[in-house]
Amino acid sequence: MTPTEPDDGWAFADVWDDHAERFPDEIALVDERLRSTWHAFRGRAHSIAAGLTGLGVRTGSHVAVAIHNRSEYLEIVYALSVARMVHVNTNHRYSTAEVTALWTAMHVDTVIFDDTMTERIDAVRAVLPAFRWVSVDTPAPSWATSYDELLCGDEDWQPKRRRSGNDLVIICTGGTTGQPKGVMWRQDDLFRALRLRAFGAHVAEFPDEFDRRFLRGVVTRPGPIGLPAAPLMHATGLLNAISWLMAAGTAVTVPGRFDPIRLLDAVERERVEVLAIVGDAFALPIVAALDDEPARWDIESLSRVVSSGVAWSTDVKRRLMVHNSSLTLVDGLGASEAVGMAAITTTADDDGGTMFTPSESAVIVDDAGNIDTSSNAVGRIAVAGHVPLGYLDDPQRSADVFPKINGRRYSVPGDFVERQPDGRLRLLGRGSGCINTGGEKVYPDEVEAVIRAHPQVVDVAVIGHPDPRWGQRVIAVVEPAVGGLQPVAVTEWSRRLLAGYKVPRTVILVDSLRRGPNGKLDYAALRKTTAEQLGQ
Repeated sequence: MTPTEPDDGWAFADVWDDHAERFPDEIALVDERLRSTWHAFRGRAHSIAAGLTGLGVRTGSHVAVAIHNRSEYLEIVYALSVARMVHVNTNHRYSTAEVTALWTAMHVDTVIFDDTMTERIDAVRAVLPAFRWVSVDTPAPSWATSYDELLCGDEDWQPKRRRSGNDLVIICTGGTTGQPKGVMWRQDDLFRALRLRAFGAHVAEFPDEFDRRFLRGVVTRPGPIGLPAAPLMHATGLLNAISWLMAAGTAVTVPGRFDPIRLLDAVERERVEVLAIVGDAFALPIVAALDDEPARWDIESLSRVVSSGVAWSTDVKRRLMVHNSSLTLVDGLGASEAVGMAAITTTADDDGGTMFTPSESAVIVDDAGNIDTSSNAVGRIAVAGHVPLGYLDDPQRSADVFPKINGRRYSVPGDFVERQPDGRLRLLGRGSGCINTGGEKVYPDEVEAVIRAHPQVVDVAVIGHPDPRWGQRVIAVVEPAVGGLQPVAVTEWSRRLLAGYKVPRTVILVDSLRRGPNGKLDYAALRKTTAEQLGQ
């Protein structure tokens, strides 16, 4: 899909270049290995942009980023905006087959990766011979360019044609069958969609074109110090980090996999003010660490914890606030396709409850595709305004999720809600059967197809079951062929072909799934069987 809007608007690199000019000695990026001032941040981003261009990467090329949380991720996001190249996030938990399919579908021609991906990439190079590979770790494989080589590029490099708000950012998210969809955001739309998060409700809509004087009137001093506990490869982590940098703030990252001890060390050491998490999957380990050693960390610098992507329970919120009663906790309802649909805000004086307050641009869309304004409306929540262009190479799905209603484009990701008498919304969940485990989307059809291919499996049903930490856990109910199939065999088979979070945590063997005459499953009976097997 080609943008049709005028060649103007706001590009992230223009904003960040200006921040670097005004706040050169303020800290922009921090992790356990380095601290980058805004001046250094800008220089490294422009050098990387020059280095990528030197490798033959062109304006508009799709560049996959396959690394864990670390400062380099955000340097690359900045660099791609500088060079007018397109960011494509990659789930570093994907299997070899999954990354191959993703990069092919997203028209990627360059991949920037860390050493956790080296073995998988080495296995796919033969089927992706035209790709360029860049390793952020040293030593780089013989077949990859070193990130350090990119950093030798010109610190003042600029593209031949000035940047545009039409330049894209692609955020991959799961489709209804588990196949990733590339959500295409114009940088101008994404910048404006994040405006409230970055600058607050008091800031008026930005001018149509980049306006340095206006920006400087809004950003009068360095912004907040934020830490994305959530992976930058997902929208929750990435978009929060981008919003802090939009406000000339600081993004603190904890390299590698999520570790609540190292995270709390960083919060105390860097005096972090805002923390971005994904529900109980992150909050519960953090709270458990604080409960175990309540005197170990000083987290009084934290003023705000924001969550999106999976349920955040009231009990865990309360336990967190025991350790810092001045916190504001924001449980947001959003998606890669829509920013800021609704939120629950919890403070010491207001527990927030379990109902979401919709944003000003949120509406409820009924089954017929019309906006339902009734006081008890039930339907899919939608937002208007600055929304993505659509999904890459999927016009039908784009038309379904980003429809025009009464002449205005909306984003309708698929979350069902019920309006309450006071105007707040009760979240009913996704209508697609998607399993949300620790913020990761798992689609039963995809997992079932893998397990069903096992030679000793007759039939399988994959369901989500409530889990106190992960929100839901993936459970496979399997009807085996005669021959002594063991649950561990199903797990091992799945792990060969699927990302770890998609692999069933529990495998239950049954004599028969007892499908009806129409081939459909009795999910109520399945869930009852599951609960009995788990002793619940």
